[in-house]
Amino acid sequence: MSTASSQTTFNAVPIDIRTNVELTRQSKLDTLYIYGPETSIGYPGTTSDEHCFVGHMVPNDPSNWRNILSEIQYSLGNPRGQRSRVYVGPLVDRNGQKVPCLRKFATCQGIKMCPFFNQDLETFVHTEATPEAMAQHQKLLHPKTELTPAEDVYFHTVALWSTSTSYGCIAQLDGVVHLGPVAQIYSHLRQTPKATTRGPAPKPTCQGAIRLLQFSENLILRCEHYNVQSSKNHLNFAVSAALYDVTYLQALFRNDTVLLRALEGDMLAKGYGPLAPCVTVQNCTSVKANCEINHRSVDGLITIVELQRLPCSSSIIIYEPLPEHRVACPNVLIVCSKPHAHPIPIPARTPNSISEKLVKFLENLSDLPNLTSRCLLVNEARKHFLQKELPHLTEPSFQDIHPSLGNLDHLQVYIDRACDSVYPHGTGWSGVLHMKQRQDSVRPSSQRYIRYAQELELERIPGNAEDVQLLGEVTDPHVFRLIICIKSENSFRLVNEARHVQSDISFKRVAGWLEFELGGFDRVNMCAVVYARAYLNRQTAEAHRVMLVEIDRIVFEDTGKHIQYRHLHALDKDDVNFTGILSWSVDQHRGQAKGIGEYLREMSPLHKFDLYEPTRLLSELSPYEHLERILRLCFAHFTRNIQKTAVSQEVKDAMFSLHGVIHKDGTEAAWQTTLAFIRDKGNKAGRDWLQDKIDSKFALAALCWQLKERIPFTIWLASDDTTNVIESLHQDQLREGSGLTLLGGLLRGKQYDNMRYRLLQNFKENGIRTRYQPSTPSAQVHRALSRQVNSKKRQYDLADSKIHELNNKFRKIRDNLEEGREQLQEAERKVASGTWATERLDKARLQFTKLEAQYVKIELECRRLRAAGSGSGKVQFEL
Repeated sequence: MSTASSQTTFNAVPIDIRTNVELTRQSKLDTLYIYGPETSIGYPGTTSDEHCFVGHMVPNDPSNWRNILSEIQYSLGNPRGQRSRVYVGPLVDRNGQKVPCLRKFATCQGIKMCPFFNQDLETFVHTEATPEAMAQHQKLLHPKTELTPAEDVYFHTVALWSTSTSYGCIAQLDGVVHLGPVAQIYSHLRQTPKATTRGPAPKPTCQGAIRLLQFSENLILRCEHYNVQSSKNHLNFAVSAALYDVTYLQALFRNDTVLLRALEGDMLAKGYGPLAPCVTVQNCTSVKANCEINHRSVDGLITIVELQRLPCSSSIIIYEPLPEHRVACPNVLIVCSKPHAHPIPIPARTPNSISEKLVKFLENLSDLPNLTSRCLLVNEARKHFLQKELPHLTEPSFQDIHPSLGNLDHLQVYIDRACDSVYPHGTGWSGVLHMKQRQDSVRPSSQRYIRYAQELELERIPGNAEDVQLLGEVTDPHVFRLIICIKSENSFRLVNEARHVQSDISFKRVAGWLEFELGGFDRVNMCAVVYARAYLNRQTAEAHRVMLVEIDRIVFEDTGKHIQYRHLHALDKDDVNFTGILSWSVDQHRGQAKGIGEYLREMSPLHKFDLYEPTRLLSELSPYEHLERILRLCFAHFTRNIQKTAVSQEVKDAMFSLHGVIHKDGTEAAWQTTLAFIRDKGNKAGRDWLQDKIDSKFALAALCWQLKERIPFTIWLASDDTTNVIESLHQDQLREGSGLTLLGGLLRGKQYDNMRYRLLQNFKENGIRTRYQPSTPSAQVHRALSRQVNSKKRQYDLADSKIHELNNKFRKIRDNLEEGREQLQEAERKVASGTWATERLDKARLQFTKLEAQYVKIELECRRLRAAGSGSGKVQFEL
């Protein structure tokens, strides 16, 4: 492949040519071309004399016998057949004895062409396909190198009409509908896409007539069943008059035959339009059944025409030694006769010798589950593969191996084939189950990564009204699926080293799945850590509880200990040096928070009393009471929600004051006063914001230490005020891709976790940190301050530039106003002296009034911004 394979598109150079070679007793080969090893014959040459034969003898590998017939680019079919134990002169063993062969006979099927094709077919008759002949045929079939603006507008216009007429409204069928008069005329178009669609039958859709309506200057494509009150799901598409020929589009929808005849006649004179001849051809093996260009048929209707086959009488015979004789005679003979009476088919079929090497290369790629043809084009491994196969090219590409590989969809076929080979159970749920089964059979538990993969009936994890009402999530209607991945080393770290943890769910990385991460910041080694990750298809409270219980079980299986929590397992409420988890930071997702609370209640020691209410057992505490003793709410999420709330700055300041250690003077009265102020001054947006925090049952206590005081003061100060660590871990992985397959996302997660573990081990063993500048407390504070200062500077610079702009406008309008006042005074003098008519004075007064209004408007804007303290203070308002 690395030498001769670059010539697989067209015929390679033969190593020997013989003439007048005996084929059988009754026939001879006028010419026999003999080729070297690893040769593929895509376009075997033939002869113009139908009574003569041309032969091509190609070596084949007995240990990996290629199907030569499948490598020929001509479409072969009936009449066809085969016959066994045939002897031909060129196929002999080492002793010169003829070997028995299998004779396969097939006929060229020609090509598919548009019925409106008008090229002279005699110009396409050929006996051999060379690069020069292919280029000449393509030039005849595609004479235009670019479209004129008029042609471009026409194709956009007719495409809009054809698509809307062919496919109709596309809205889900909601009753019996009747076609309008124009839709009835072109109803045949609606059957064409369905007749040529592969796969399952499309769902029934609305068959209402599509109308082109005009409202003032606007054009709307609208289904006849669209109703703004009751049927807004039907087609209602705004048409831009700047993209389409509106006159022609309106004529098409009205079926204005007189106007259409005139417009299309002008188009025909310029060489385009539905009356123009067509040059569309396709290989017979192509899945395309219809011409892509709309034509006006003899009955006067624009139609989507079906491609018709142009037959060919050229025949190809393949002689292959029988399997038991292939070692003695490792050659294949191709015999061709009669010319091809059609354009040369494009090289859309990849030879097996190439596709097998390509698939083998793809099977060894580590990122195969997520690989797409587009990603493959920039994959680093691709460069090594192409340079190995095509060392004579500086920057080789896949189409240099074979032109068919320049089609991304065709390339994707081989990616899918490789994926099916490596992952026979797919890259989804079944693939993960198969991988876990294979992992469990060959690896001890200490080396397993996928620790849990189960499918549970929803009856086993019932939801509640709170989940549905407040989460509003769309979940799998049948089952709950959960995958948990933990390295055994991380289980020990979760038990022995974890103190302040964070958790969050990512929606983007794995398509159709939620990715949960439990992590934190290792304050000794100064790096972020992922302790556990899980993939699930629901995020209700019960789903979180089940997941966390299983994580705890896996940790116990690895370490012999359950995860320890200060408020559950400490002996003293003031024990700030407890070995276990001291705090847990989250966003305000209610399902996650309640699930954590339910899990903590389930993990509570049965006969242990609460540290803060000694008369109550821990098992008697509600989920939200458990949260009061461990949970912190992310200040970054809290801030973003306030900034998006439509309330005054005064109310926002009151909202911000709810976060912290001590609220104002620390009294309950001050707290209630602030809540009342938000309710009274925040209007509906403020009241909704506050009610959301109250209804969550955990947010306010997780914002302000003073409210419950269930977490020791020192631990509160030391705990994570944001979920930035877990968010940064999510973002770090998103840089490597999003929308991944489940199996592909899991494998990337495994690589990432292994990488983080190895980096941490390297520091512990050799003292090498992941960065020159570790994320020490001072570095974190410096980075936070720098970001804030830079952010403020950008805001102030933007405000200062706006002040400059307003000052320039103010000076210009002020000067114009002075000039207008002088012109008005001059007009009054001239009218008083009788030099000007009163109409000119009225005009001057109107102009002066407009200038005054502009002056007042910009003056008010300047005063408003100055009162709000806009800008850095370096640039003053010129008032």
